[in-house]
Amino acid sequence: MTDPFLDQALTLRALRQGDLDSLFPHVKDHLRIRSDHAWRLLSPFFDAARAEHRSLEGFDADFHEFLHRVAGQKRNGDRAAPNTIRTRLGAMSALYTYLQDTGVLSAHPMRGIHRPAKTLRAAPAPDRSAVAQLHRQTRATPDLHAALILIDEHAMNVTELLSLTWGHLNLPRGELARRAGPTRLSPAAEAALKPLYEAQGGFMTDDHAIDLRRRVFPWRQETELRAAIMQACRAAPLPYLSPAELRRAGLRDHPHTPESAGYAREDGARQLARATRLAREVAEQLGAPEEGQEKSNGREKRQADA
Repeated sequence: MTDPFLDQALTLRALRQGDLDSLFPHVKDHLRIRSDHAWRLLSPFFDAARAEHRSLEGFDADFHEFLHRVAGQKRNGDRAAPNTIRTRLGAMSALYTYLQDTGVLSAHPMRGIHRPAKTLRAAPAPDRSAVAQLHRQTRATPDLHAALILIDEHAMNVTELLSLTWGHLNLPRGELARRAGPTRLSPAAEAALKPLYEAQGGFMTDDHAIDLRRRVFPWRQETELRAAIMQACRAAPLPYLSPAELRRAGLRDHPHTPESAGYAREDGARQLARATRLAREVAEQLGAPEEGQEKSNGREKRQADA
C-alpha cells in the first residue's frame, strides 16, 4: 500500500537524522500503539541515533546490536527487563513495517532480529481461606460453584469452562474428556457437578435424557463469568478474585498429576511443574506457611518420581 500523505524523501531524511519530531505526526496513527506510549518507546532509539550520528534506515552491519543496546538500557543506566526490551523492539518493528508497507523502505531492517523470551510475572494467588470462603458463598448458585470447583480442583481455564458440554462428561463414571486426554474427576468436582447433571435429567434410566451438545455452564463470554465471580466476591465479602488467580491457587494448593490438571502425558510433568512453580513463586517469596511448603516439596518429589 502507499500513503499519499507520507513524503518518502522527508521520511528518509528523518530516519537518517534521528528526527522523531518530524516523523512522528505522520506515523503515530498507524502503529496500533497509543501515541504517548509510542513516543516513549521510540524516542530512545532516535535520541541515541542522533548522539551517535547513526542513520535509522538500518543498513549498518551492527544495526541489530545497536537496537538491542538501546532497548536494553534504562534512562538511569540500569539494565531493562526482558519484557521492556521486547516492547521497545516491537515499537520499532511496527514503525519499520509501516514504512516498508508504504514504500519508504524496500526491506524490513529488523528481519531476523533476536528478541528476549517473554517473562511471566507471577502475581500472588489468593489465600486458601479466601478461596474456601468464596466456595461457601457460591453453594447456593450451583453453576458458579461447579465452575469454581473445576478451576480449583482441575486447573481449568476460562476457555475450557465455557466450551464444556455434557458430551465431555461421563458423570456416572466420574470422567471428563479434555484436550490432552481423559481426566478422573475429583470427589469435590463430582459433587459440584451432580446438581447440574440432575437438573438436565441425568441419572435417569433413559440414556438420552441429556442433550450432549448442550453447554454445561450458562456464560457465553469470559466477561459474564467474571461478573458472576465479582458479585459472589462482593457478597462474601472478598476482594475480586479473577479466574486466573483462582487457577493459580488451585495449582499451588492441590497435589496435581498431569492428568488431573489437564496436561498431555508426553510433556505433562514438565508443564505442570513449571505452572506449579509459577503459582507458588510469589507466595514462597512472601513466606508461605510451612505446611504449604511441605505440600509443594512432596508434590515436586512425586512429579520427579513420575
